[in-house]
Amino acid sequence: MSRAARLGAAAVLALSLGACAIGAEPAPRDAAVTAPRLPAYGPTVGRERAMDVEVCLLERGRLRRVGRTAAAGGVASALRSLARGPTGGERRAGLTTDVPQSAEESQVTVASSVAQVEVPTGFARLTAEQQIRAMAQIVCSVTSGGVIRSVRLVSDGKAVFAPVGSGALVDRSVGLGDYPAFTPR
Repeated sequence: MSRAARLGAAAVLALSLGACAIGAEPAPRDAAVTAPRLPAYGPTVGRERAMDVEVCLLERGRLRRVGRTAAAGGVASALRSLARGPTGGERRAGLTTDVPQSAEESQVTVASSVAQVEVPTGFARLTAEQQIRAMAQIVCSVTSGGVIRSVRLVSDGKAVFAPVGSGALVDRSVGLGDYPAFTPR
């Protein structure tokens, strides 16, 4: 670019910026300040950001979705909240769980739309019926956000059989459709 062209461009820029100048006002005035938009996590839990999750508890043998506020952490937050069991008010309302409290420590990884959940310690000590109900609760809670479509049980990173509503053990990921008798309310 030639020197004349650079000077011409600089002059145009200076005139453009000068035309945008805001003149002095006769008196000070309050400026409208908009509050910053915060992420849609809600309040905090302890020192962590919080998020709303849905967990599925049992009410007379069927799943019932219950809203909770949990520490942010995606799918694992829903599982941790479920593993803590019903609150006092939920227990008084007749809600129960078959998910062992040890599920709170279960590792969760997500690949595509499948959550791989480490088998909770104590899961093998549950009766067959309790295992089915616990799996229905885990699947319902983990898939309630709409991103995860199914759950695969793993042990030491290797896939294991999962109980489904019919009582069968399957070697695949399972979804809520595998537990038709427990349809959420």
